[in-house]
Amino acid sequence: MKKGITIVAVVMVVMILSIIGLTFLNMSGIEGILAKRQIFYFKALNIAEAGLERAMWKLTKQPNWRDGWNNVNFGDGYYNVNLTNQSDGTILISSTGYCKTINKTVKAKVRVSSLNTSPSISFTLGTASGNLGNFPGSYGDIGQSFITGSSPIKVARVEMQIKKDNPNVSSIYMTIRSGSTVGSILGTSNTIPNSQIPSGAAVWIGFEFNPPVLLQPNKKYYLRLSSIPPSTNPYSGAQGKIHLTYANPTHRRIGGGHSRSDLGDGLPSYEGPDFIEVSPYQYGEAYRYIGRNNNTSYQGEVLNHDFNFRIFAPSSGTVNVLNWSEEPYRNF
Repeated sequence: MKKGITIVAVVMVVMILSIIGLTFLNMSGIEGILAKRQIFYFKALNIAEAGLERAMWKLTKQPNWRDGWNNVNFGDGYYNVNLTNQSDGTILISSTGYCKTINKTVKAKVRVSSLNTSPSISFTLGTASGNLGNFPGSYGDIGQSFITGSSPIKVARVEMQIKKDNPNVSSIYMTIRSGSTVGSILGTSNTIPNSQIPSGAAVWIGFEFNPPVLLQPNKKYYLRLSSIPPSTNPYSGAQGKIHLTYANPTHRRIGGGHSRSDLGDGLPSYEGPDFIEVSPYQYGEAYRYIGRNNNTSYQGEVLNHDFNFRIFAPSSGTVNVLNWSEEPYRNF
């Protein structure tokens, strides 16, 4: 009888010890998981802050940069960075860091002061805004040529005044070419998505070139706007149209003299053979229908008009942080 009681007691002690042991093991496992998750929290925060710091550094080099980044690997995770222009002239930077199943978002509202605001080359006398090239669409690309001055320049950004007349207009980008509108590509800009093209008044849209494009002195170059899908392919599905601000042609009398005709002054009328239409920009020409019907050698039709444009060299700037905030950790 005593032996039976002893065996039962031993079994119960063993069971109790086993339960206690399993409990400790379970607790240690939970603590390990919690410890790992805590590490993930800190890493997600560090990753988000790394993306934010990199974005602010980028703005000091390219004050007009707004592209952001997606899925950039960093440490044990990755980050996404988004930049949004605010109505008060500031920029909201949002950076989200991801580590395992944890993500953390940090935001900064900043103001960027550019140290280089004067264009190297520009034409800004145009006041009309219209669709001169049916671009984007099925008619080809559009472009504008210009001639550099007596010194070489680096092009980091080109701006043109643009608006859209279709909510679903295709994305656009710019190339800088030498020789002709279909010549060698010296640089390709970032892509401007539909969302960045306004539908009201035309605004200056910036095309960034990274690295900057070196242009030689006293030489003609060509700005060419292309779309995604390509407008040079009539079956690509490219949608438009965009309107560019441009200057109307002026009239010039052959051989010089007056540029306008008054009644009774003895000069020929504008409709006469002694007057021709000329571009108002003496250093280049505007083009439309470049590469039409997949003809890569077709340089396009020359216009008497000229598109407004501004060319900027690389600039630097200062970034002032006005507000910094964090959002709660999230699981994904």
